[in-house]
Amino acid sequence: MFKTIHVIVAPSSYLEDPLKYRRHRLAEYLLSQDTAQEIIWISPETHSFFNSNLNILKEIKLNCDILQIKIGDYKSLVRNIEWFQNSLIHFIHEKHEEQVNYYLWYTYPAFSALSQLKIWKSVIYDCSDMWVEAEKTNHFLQNFIKRQLIRRTERRIVSSANYCFASSLTLQNRLLYKRISTTLIENGVDYSKFQVVDKIDINFNKKPTLGFVGGLKPWKIDFDLLVKVFKVKHDWQLVLVGSTYGQMGQAYQKLQKLDNVKIIPTVPYDEIPSMVATFDIGILPYIENNYNEGVFPLKFFEYLAGGLPIVGCGLPSTNNYIEDGVYEHVKSETELFIAACERALNSKSEENKSRRLALAKQADWVKKFEKMWGIVNGSK
Repeated sequence: MFKTIHVIVAPSSYLEDPLKYRRHRLAEYLLSQDTAQEIIWISPETHSFFNSNLNILKEIKLNCDILQIKIGDYKSLVRNIEWFQNSLIHFIHEKHEEQVNYYLWYTYPAFSALSQLKIWKSVIYDCSDMWVEAEKTNHFLQNFIKRQLIRRTERRIVSSANYCFASSLTLQNRLLYKRISTTLIENGVDYSKFQVVDKIDINFNKKPTLGFVGGLKPWKIDFDLLVKVFKVKHDWQLVLVGSTYGQMGQAYQKLQKLDNVKIIPTVPYDEIPSMVATFDIGILPYIENNYNEGVFPLKFFEYLAGGLPIVGCGLPSTNNYIEDGVYEHVKSETELFIAACERALNSKSEENKSRRLALAKQADWVKKFEKMWGIVNGSK
């Protein structure tokens, strides 16, 4: 039986992300297969135009199974223009071995020239974000050019891919405009990790706790809504667990000053279940915008695996899970959000908790990736 090498194209280096994203779990699953020999993790590394590392590859052996490749980039030019990707193509050619099956996994639309190589047993695009709406700056022209480059790169990848997957209905429908077949596989959960946990004592004033775990990104999270809610609800407390990104803005600064708000920097992934166990409600306070239309949050099934009711907004891709005592999705308005949270606080029956756990158990990551790998290998 031939060994397999999986090449994963990602937006950032393997160890750079403060959170464990879908792409990391995919890598772990692929490495767990008997035939797996190595993961080659390829990501751009932003530099200034005059930096000598532009378009230069850095090889970093993270462990015996994962080789990290960083490619010097400037304003997304190298990752989106194939002419600049020759050094990467040469590197992959040099790495190529006979009697090894090579799979190319795009978890981010970049380095489309790779998809044209003839060495791949399969090319796969696993779309988990509305990338064309991400990473915006304050410069209109720069945003416009970047969006066009990302669109073109994604289009080339989709046209070359043997298989396409999407993490939300919105992303699936968007890809279906570009190709006949895209399979929906929503984000999952490491279910067993949430079943036996030691609580961390973060309930600093014993009030009902609304919690959020994830990246505190100002283009995703509705900090204005949270300020309004927790100014009104002095008898509740908010716990935010995660790293900040970019310019956080005035709403976040106001939120930091509230007495009933606690913000905890990113914690190791293994401690997340213990954090979730201290919450009374898991919240998903997302801004209603184009980017979030494609989001299916990683923490959705993590909250359910912790037995929590969920209240969210700005996430149309989660509407299929709306259910009394499980999940409520409302408009991003203070009164509606408060009312939904009050209903969630009153939904603590064992019957409701059992239903939440059952939904989470069905969404275990292993089941998700078994389906994906089965499709790629032709066994499903």
